[in-house]
Amino acid sequence: MRMLSLFAGIGGIDLAAHWAGIETVAFCEIEPFCQKVLQKHWPRLPIFDDVRTINKQQLIEKGVIGDERAIDIICGGYPCQPFSNAGQRLGEEDDRHLWPEMLRLIRELRPTWVLGENVDGHVTLGLDIVLSDLDKEGYTARAFIIPAAAVYAPHQRKRVFIVAHSTSERCRETRQYCKRSKKRTSSGGKILAHTKFIGPSRQRKSFESVYPKKDQTRKTSRTVNVRIGKQWSVEPRVGGDLGGLSDWLDRFRWPAARGKQQYDWEPERVTEELPASIQGARLKSLGNAVNPAQVFPILWAIKQTHDQL
Repeated sequence: MRMLSLFAGIGGIDLAAHWAGIETVAFCEIEPFCQKVLQKHWPRLPIFDDVRTINKQQLIEKGVIGDERAIDIICGGYPCQPFSNAGQRLGEEDDRHLWPEMLRLIRELRPTWVLGENVDGHVTLGLDIVLSDLDKEGYTARAFIIPAAAVYAPHQRKRVFIVAHSTSERCRETRQYCKRSKKRTSSGGKILAHTKFIGPSRQRKSFESVYPKKDQTRKTSRTVNVRIGKQWSVEPRVGGDLGGLSDWLDRFRWPAARGKQQYDWEPERVTEELPASIQGARLKSLGNAVNPAQVFPILWAIKQTHDQL
């Protein structure tokens, strides 16, 4: 799968995508410090600096897309300030409201998948509009709230992840073919009582498992090649609602919580060796970043479903 990363920040979603086997092919990020971080870790990828000006023609000119190089997924943590409970919550009246620009690119590129990310305050302000916009463009969309604490991080950091899949005629034909050939992994799936999603009406409903019954055990399933190149077993029940964390994610080491003494293996959070402006940029980028462990279960599920379809 090939992914276009909007509002990329320091690449938290893209690191998780790499773990899941999804290839990021281009970034869009306006902050200079974040651009340097992206250039360091993804030196060969183009970085567009303004989501308001990037378009399909630019992507073609840069060689990002072409005859056999489509965008399978567009992801983006569009600015949270219009919806955050810590701000004025101006919604569409906020000049930082950039969801319409992400929607414009979805219309232009018509990806199979869309992944949006925002703060949980978005649930009560603006989320219905986003889900409605996606529905009008031919996408089935659902929103999930996943706190960082769900992957054992020492803080809550609740985030809304919007997952949308195209309902185009081509996709329907593909799904019908898979159903006839009985190759879909959901053919033997069961309803998981504790797995929930938020629909357009904000009502919580059950979500059908994409895994056969025999995979809902503690037996390991597929593998994913993570950044360090080592093969870790990944269990299909990633996430607390599915029965637990995957084997490698369960061993993920989190830094000390706020107010606690740092562990020996942690880098110093504040150092006099760097100018205050650089340290401020680092803190800002970390605060705006998407936790890769938090979004990984969603990207992994998208990749497995996409491969089966």
